[in-house]
Amino acid sequence: MCAPVVFTAMGASASTAATLAAVSQIGLIAGGTMMSINAQKQAMAYQQQQAALQRRQYKMQADAATLEATEKELERKRKYNSQLSTNRALLAQMNITPDSASSRAFFKANKETMKRDVERIKMAGVEKRLAAMYGVQQADVMSAAAKSKYKMGVVSTVGRSLLAAKPIAQEGGFYEA
Repeated sequence: MCAPVVFTAMGASASTAATLAAVSQIGLIAGGTMMSINAQKQAMAYQQQQAALQRRQYKMQADAATLEATEKELERKRKYNSQLSTNRALLAQMNITPDSASSRAFFKANKETMKRDVERIKMAGVEKRLAAMYGVQQADVMSAAAKSKYKMGVVSTVGRSLLAAKPIAQEGGFYEA
């Protein structure tokens, strides 16, 4: 902090020296305030970058869950079609017609089993996707919280700086209560 004595020694009158000292002190407070705000802004940007990275990771997990479920569904359907062909060939070797009641019941039961399996696979994929999308929402909340924290930090910093500058401004005659 600059004392009025410094400005008096430089040739300023006593009232000018007091004014210059007050202005320099308020300037130091303003500079410190700006440095603090910039540090808070950098912290917010870093937190938002982390949240964006997490968001992308969770989104990739959700997409991977969808792809995995689709692959499993296709594999189950391929397996069903392969088994269907094998079963038809076995029934033909045993001279059992596909139109018989037992054959139709057998094939219908196999088809129903395959449909249930595919439905379970789809639901498992949806559950995994929803879990990952919950992570996306959490990352969005973290980003918004960082921004809110920054705004509140700026308000708090500016408020503290104004409170610190008030007595100096009153003493220098810039402000009257």
